[in-house]
Amino acid sequence: IDQDVREVLLDAIRRGQPIRDGGEHVQCYNIYESACNSASALLPVDSDHRGRLQLSIARAESMSPDRACAILRYAMDDVLRSGLNVSAQSILPDPSKRGDCVLKRPTRNRYDSAGGVASGVVGAETAVEQSSEEALASLVEEMKEVLSAPVYVNTPLQPVAERFWVALGEAQK
Repeated sequence: IDQDVREVLLDAIRRGQPIRDGGEHVQCYNIYESACNSASALLPVDSDHRGRLQLSIARAESMSPDRACAILRYAMDDVLRSGLNVSAQSILPDPSKRGDCVLKRPTRNRYDSAGGVASGVVGAETAVEQSSEEALASLVEEMKEVLSAPVYVNTPLQPVAERFWVALGEAQK
């Protein structure tokens, strides 16, 4: 990736992370989404990075604000990681400060006094609560997408993930 794309993503991370840490997930989501769109526009149409960013934006639209932030942050970090070359002078974000590593357990939607959703899907006026099976299926698909990222190809994580999917399938029978 070129320096312009790197700067757009790093600037969004620098601006968004403190906002996210303060619990303002919708505001952080807007910053991350704008950055992903801007970075995507700077990339060639056939770029894997562009596709990754666009797919993440589409997935994040149907998530709760905190999960949407995590998905977009992961996509930005993934593009930054995979865009590095040996001679690059860039330093990756400190892994302990990455926003994509751990998600808090989703909370049930709360309704404000006007009957609107106080927390829920980004930009939604109403929300449908997922069953445990639907939530698990969604997480399985999300993990498959995460594990297919170029950074994890040919790593020890792949065989562990394959064993996990087999065990999960057996447990669900």
